[in-house]
Amino acid sequence: MLVCNENTYNRDWLSENTEFPENQNLTSGCKVKILFKNINLSIYDYFWSEEDYKYILDQANFKILNIHKPLGTDQDGYNWVNEKIISPFSIFIAQKI
Repeated sequence: MLVCNENTYNRDWLSENTEFPENQNLTSGCKVKILFKNINLSIYDYFWSEEDYKYILDQANFKILNIHKPLGTDQDGYNWVNEKIISPFSIFIAQKI
């Protein structure tokens, strides 16, 4: 499962800008704003914490095997903004019990 994480909503990224007033003081279920730079499209989404995702997976009888927070590298061929030092995504590897 790939999800935005707590780092997503208060930084500038290569393809997204999330530096908006509504993205301050994140709490589970709060509305957040994302601007997709390449198409100049803003959307609203909802923030959920890593703990929320862990709880949901547990309630659905999934065992979390690993949580990846991938970083960009120079070899990727992109001019990363913050992606080389902090990951905007979490990838949950889980297995149905």
